[in-house]
Amino acid sequence: MESFRYEIDNGHLKEFSYEEFQDLTIISNGSSEITNLKKIDSNTNNENVIRVYGVTEDPSNKFYSIVLTYCYNTNLREHLKKEETLRGGWEYKVKMAMDIAKGLKYIHTANIVHCDLNSNNIMNHDGKLMIIDFSSSISLDSKTKSTLKITDENAAYVDARCFDNHEYDKYSDIYSLGVILWEISSCKIPFSNKSEADIKKLTLAGRRETPVNSTPIDYKELYCYSWNDDFKKRPTIEKVIKCLEEIEFDIVYQDSDYVSEISCGTKNNLATKKDACLTVIQGSPQNQYFFLPLGKTDIGRSSLNDIIIKDQEIAKKHAYIDSYQGTIKIFDLGSESGIFVNGERLMFRTSRTLIRDDKIKMGRSVFQYLPTGEYENRIDKLLPIYNKDYLLKSLKKEFNNAKENKQDLSLIFFDLDHFKKINDTHSHDAGDYVLKELAKLVQTLIRPEDIFARYGGEEFTIQLKNENSVQAFKSAEKIRKSVESHHFIYNGIRLLVTISSGVAEMDSSMEDYEDLLKHADQASYVAKSQGRNKVVIWTKKIDTDDIKTHKQTTQNDNLSSETDRQSVLNDTNYKQTTQNDKLPSVTDELSVSNDYLEIFSGPLDFPTHKKTIQHDKLPSVTNELSVVLELNLDKHNSENWTPIFHKGQDTHTLSPTLWLTPNESEAYPMCSMDDNTKNIIVSGIKFELNKWYHIAYTLSELQGRMEFYVNGKLVGFETNEETRHIVFNTFPLKIGHSDGYTDFQGQMSNFRYYNVCLSSDEIAKDYRNKGLGSK
Repeated sequence: MESFRYEIDNGHLKEFSYEEFQDLTIISNGSSEITNLKKIDSNTNNENVIRVYGVTEDPSNKFYSIVLTYCYNTNLREHLKKEETLRGGWEYKVKMAMDIAKGLKYIHTANIVHCDLNSNNIMNHDGKLMIIDFSSSISLDSKTKSTLKITDENAAYVDARCFDNHEYDKYSDIYSLGVILWEISSCKIPFSNKSEADIKKLTLAGRRETPVNSTPIDYKELYCYSWNDDFKKRPTIEKVIKCLEEIEFDIVYQDSDYVSEISCGTKNNLATKKDACLTVIQGSPQNQYFFLPLGKTDIGRSSLNDIIIKDQEIAKKHAYIDSYQGTIKIFDLGSESGIFVNGERLMFRTSRTLIRDDKIKMGRSVFQYLPTGEYENRIDKLLPIYNKDYLLKSLKKEFNNAKENKQDLSLIFFDLDHFKKINDTHSHDAGDYVLKELAKLVQTLIRPEDIFARYGGEEFTIQLKNENSVQAFKSAEKIRKSVESHHFIYNGIRLLVTISSGVAEMDSSMEDYEDLLKHADQASYVAKSQGRNKVVIWTKKIDTDDIKTHKQTTQNDNLSSETDRQSVLNDTNYKQTTQNDKLPSVTDELSVSNDYLEIFSGPLDFPTHKKTIQHDKLPSVTNELSVVLELNLDKHNSENWTPIFHKGQDTHTLSPTLWLTPNESEAYPMCSMDDNTKNIIVSGIKFELNKWYHIAYTLSELQGRMEFYVNGKLVGFETNEETRHIVFNTFPLKIGHSDGYTDFQGQMSNFRYYNVCLSSDEIAKDYRNKGLGSK
């Protein structure tokens, strides 16, 4: 009481008449509050700290009360529950954080520690957040101790050190601020529904709340630094404000897998292609090159760097590279994730002189170092991909390595279809545009370890380590589809671009890498001869004479005669895909085109064709047709499938199950599985002409495609997993499709089946004339 009277008499506090107040509300209660609030100097108004106006004496009990700003809105905890707060977005959340930080800076400047900073002691007042309740605060200029009582309500905000009677300090307030920043990001109460004892146990063990997805990395790092176990690593309040001012919203936290995005700042544009450089081998975009000019090149997450890596594992200033008198050194700037050169971590503030082909890992990105002049030696002059010389060197090295270690090695060789027509019709600039756009597209579809090179002109190659021809085919087919569907827009005109690809796999018969290259090249010629926009796997049936014929056919663009065309249609040695734009779009309807049929057969769950089996042991019949139905299955999906065969009246099961049904009331399994290829085969089925049969299969997840063989010759197969077309070459075959849940004598349910009927040439001609559909 005497201290209040003293402050009033000396003009340090203004006295209000008690009768002037109505609806008095107790905001806080503490003996040290008046001293600390006075020390903050309330005469200097700060909008983020509650203001002291003076005191008033209750005449009934001679008790003094402090007169403070009346905050008529909600506290922060309640404010975060409001819908308008949730809609405010990250700009508004950072604004709230900035209000609190500015208020705390004002308090710390007066050498005051709040001690009880939490979301209940922060009020929303006139659109601004204001820190209140100094009842537990202390002055660092005195020897007073905080009177804060730790409860279930405030324990989550208490510095872990202070649970064991450690004195409160400014770092304690920073810890509390870090928890509040997390609360703002999540709009949740920290460690809710946990007791004070449980929270103490968790925080002393180093446990903190989990970051929220899509939180800006700068913001997430700030509150993690603020609640660090080591108080010496916590930022000052001035540093907190600076970090909030510099937050970049486009790089956000993710708790799932992601690919880092890499780009260059303005300084990197000053370098030339003659300078040393870093090439991206892991990150996006792959195979991008960053040239290193003389002097310092800064690397980090911030947009102010020369090389910008948008990656939550990268610090704002992560590293720098110094180029001086032909020597290139990389320096670590103390980032948590570090820098690794060829797998060895670089120590803080130490440097490493880079040499040719060094692999540098920063966060989720991996770079390869190329010394001065090396870029021009290995990179194409027009496109940012490898040139032919580098490909040949790499292919030779990998061929020998794969042969020695018995590893897979495949090569894709593809050629742009009708590229000359683009140059002649639209100009060479249009052609260059297509090449550049194609290179960018393909780079997004290959692995970091794949070698993508321009072989010459419009010819390209992709070297694939540890991939066999089946895997390479899938990669080539994915690229083919992507190129076909990509929008190549030049001067407002969409250019139709397709590629013809050949795939070859290294085998024991090859003497050197040139054989692998030759086989892939030959297969690409076959793809072009068969109508282009296809992928072909090389087989031993492709020889020099075939290639000469295919080259001539390719140059003419059309087959010279109907006989030549028929020969290609009958050739079953080449695995191929079909141009989707030529497939009919009707459902279950017979479509006749000259000497072959294209039939839409209904939905099938089979992806693109993979591999066929040898047919030399198939039965050969003359009067009756022996048909093989083959499902090509991915090994990783079929390794655990166990075919179970039963005889007599036992139930026949096979996963997946295929059935031959002469009518709708009977079902006979005609299945076997090739131990090497894991293909399920229905063989030796004899069809009578003009009689319908049902080939049914259960609705399990089959991986492969259907193929029909007559006397060992491929006559029909699925060509497209999306449109579900089946193409039949030269052989008249009617086909229909049905779904059902009919029980075949208790043996089968939940199935789909195909209605198949083989017809004579005369009947087929009649169908052509009448344009009949399926039966």
